[in-house]
Amino acid sequence: MNLQALLNEYNLLDKNTQKEFRALIENQNLTHEEVFDHLRGAEFHVHEALAYLGVSEATFRRLVANGEIKASSTIGRSHLYALDSLKRLKKIRNA
Repeated sequence: MNLQALLNEYNLLDKNTQKEFRALIENQNLTHEEVFDHLRGAEFHVHEALAYLGVSEATFRRLVANGEIKASSTIGRSHLYALDSLKRLKKIRNA
C-alpha cells in the first residue's frame, strides 16, 4: 500500500476513528527504521519520484536529461528510480 492509498483509506474513516488512529500513531515513539525500513531498495515511478523530490515534471525530466538522476530499471516503457538515488539528489538540491 502506498501513502496515497493509506491516506484515501484514512479519509474514509469516521472522525472518532481518525482521532483514535492519530493518538495511536503519536504514542508509538517509532524509530526511523520502523517507519521507513519497508522502503529500503524501493523504486519509484516518475510521478512518485517527482512528488518525493518536490519538483515539477519538467524539472524532473531536465534532471534526467542532465544525467543528475538515472532510471534504475525499466518495466515496459515505464522508468523506475531507486529511492537511494532520489535521496542523494534531494540532499544535494536542499544543501
